Amino acid sequence: MKVLFIALELYNPRYLGGMQRFNQRVVRALLELQGDLVQAVRTIALWDTPEDTSRAPAGAPHYAGQRKKLRTALRFLRELHLFRPDVILYGHVLLAPLSVAARVVRPEAKNLLFVHGVEVWGVPFRRMPRWERAAIRIGCHSVIAVSRLTAERMERAYRIGSHRYRILPCAIDYGKLPSGCGLNRVPTGSSVLLTVARLAEKDRGKGIDKVLHALPTVFSRFPNVQYVIVGDGPLKDELAALAKRLGVHEHVRFLGRVSDAQLAELYSSASIFVMPSSQEGFGIVYLEAWAHGVPVIAGKHDAGGEVVTHELNGFTVDPDSPGELAEAITWLLAHPAEARAMGQAGYETVKRHYTHERFRERLAEILQESVRAVPPF
Repeated sequence: MKVLFIALELYNPRYLGGMQRFNQRVVRALLELQGDLVQAVRTIALWDTPEDTSRAPAGAPHYAGQRKKLRTALRFLRELHLFRPDVILYGHVLLAPLSVAARVVRPEAKNLLFVHGVEVWGVPFRRMPRWERAAIRIGCHSVIAVSRLTAERMERAYRIGSHRYRILPCAIDYGKLPSGCGLNRVPTGSSVLLTVARLAEKDRGKGIDKVLHALPTVFSRFPNVQYVIVGDGPLKDELAALAKRLGVHEHVRFLGRVSDAQLAELYSSASIFVMPSSQEGFGIVYLEAWAHGVPVIAGKHDAGGEVVTHELNGFTVDPDSPGELAEAITWLLAHPAEARAMGQAGYETVKRHYTHERFRERLAEILQESVRAVPPF
């Protein structure tokens, strides 16, 4: 089969995050399936620049839309006519209305929409005009969600039948990470709490402010704990001001963006990864922490409760309860042996369920299913 993948971003480092990494993994998996299932792959990204095209892997010709919507749409139509894809993948719900045009120009193609989280169940997307929701219901044969939670919430918001959803969890390059890193770490008086998240306005739900509110209680028992925040954005100043008001600023470090090598070192030095989010559609950072043997604390009201098994590989807590969050942090710090066991369990969870190989296998299953049959509308 020939596959056309259109996304908002693929290779522009300005937008590097979980969604872009997922998109890149899709392309990588498609290329690895060439010769077996996939005949050819082409990609389009609205926000990419011509410079980003050089970052595209060999074997997947890439078109950079330079944020020009009309030009990108025309390129999409051109590919439908000349490339004649059998499967069209849409990397964001904002691009899904193009599937209606695809149904007209290339009616034989199957249209599959990737969805991640708040973009399909949060504001402003849940207020999407009716015609756009109708276009998605008419144009897309299947919706591929990274978690059951995202599928269930989108089903309620868009009224797309459950039979049209498929689940494709995120993955990490487990094989490229140092095996067992951090599993023998013993927490000391200078234990480190770590959060990795973008600090954009739309990422308020990551729960960093909740951690800051919980820190005074944590410090009452463990006064030498440090809280390290990796990520940058306009919320940084607001969060720094909050830390100062709470009197915990001397224990909080904002590191901004770091290299992949530096991030690996930070994971390895952390005692606990804490991100009590309320907006995760999956939470790939939990996998990254587990791959370094670090127990995690996630929110219980989003997909964190689906990915993290409470009291096995971490804790899930109510993000709006500073007391519950503080209790989880202090318990892990006070019980280092149990904390290491949770990190080990997380490490094993990644090995069993969230490797690139499993991701590629599941993607292949979905593609094969899509070309065999079309679910009834």
